[in-house]
Amino acid sequence: GINGDDAYLCGILHDFGIIVEEQTDKHKFLAACESYDITHSIDHYEREQLGTDHCEIGFILTQDWDMPSAIQEAIRYHHKDLDDVEPESLTGILQISEYLTAQLGYSAITGGVAGLSPVLEEHVKENMEEYKVLLEDLPEEMEKAKNLYSAG
Repeated sequence: GINGDDAYLCGILHDFGIIVEEQTDKHKFLAACESYDITHSIDHYEREQLGTDHCEIGFILTQDWDMPSAIQEAIRYHHKDLDDVEPESLTGILQISEYLTAQLGYSAITGGVAGLSPVLEEHVKENMEEYKVLLEDLPEEMEKAKNLYSAG
């Protein structure tokens, strides 16, 4: 029931705030990255160094761009532990996607991990065989994307 274009847009924009952080206060952004360890998600260290995080910045930008509230919320909460997130919501899809891709080493921060809200963790466990099928194609798709964006 989710609009595929909205899910795709969330996938593209969810970490856009990282670019803004790097361009507006590179020193503090790099300090946040250097502080990172797997005990917390990157947004914890961003808030320590910058007073905000890429999720909140992305949320504000999507508000300014008048995007649908479901996209705004997905971007804002993609690193938050939520009790009531549905796996088929944009927030759920984004959290699951980030979690699964991080399992294969695809993360915005080298060595980064992504947590899952408890309800989503249970969902992934119950549907692991389906997710394994999706993950089989991920390395090839990532290589295609890398080639596409590095061409030119």
